[in-house]
Amino acid sequence: MEIAVNAAMEPVFRAAAADDCEPGLPSDLEELVRAGLVRSGGRLYFARPEHKTPPPSPLDDFESERWVNTIHLDTQTPASDPSWRIELLRHGLTVARRLLPQAITLTRLPVQIVVSLQSAPDGVDPELDFATGAVHLALIRAPHDDVAAHIDGFGQPVIAMTATAR
Repeated sequence: MEIAVNAAMEPVFRAAAADDCEPGLPSDLEELVRAGLVRSGGRLYFARPEHKTPPPSPLDDFESERWVNTIHLDTQTPASDPSWRIELLRHGLTVARRLLPQAITLTRLPVQIVVSLQSAPDGVDPELDFATGAVHLALIRAPHDDVAAHIDGFGQPVIAMTATAR
């Protein structure tokens, strides 16, 4: 697995990586991860997606795949607690570590999971889907689909984990 981290995520990632324990996931997130992935029409999808409606138009195929395969990260820890973003990132990393091995058995294309977090507890980033954090899963079909290639262009903390079948 290849990992790309932007400067805003670096301190959060270092703090999360300092502790090797893998946290338990909230029950709804645990159910989503346990259900795993399915392959349909050459694409990967969460077997139990959070989004139950079709993607809005005019998204292209890649954007639609990312939109459908989005998970909202949240935690009971208050945003004022310094460990808030670390906990959110740990949840995202746990999701990635558990889903990427399955994903690469379903496709020969590179699979990327991107975790993005809000920049600060008191603001909402325009590029971020949720006020806390999100996990996106998509296949990389073209160079411009690879978030890792332009990860430094994001203002909020972002990490991209990419895996390919061997």
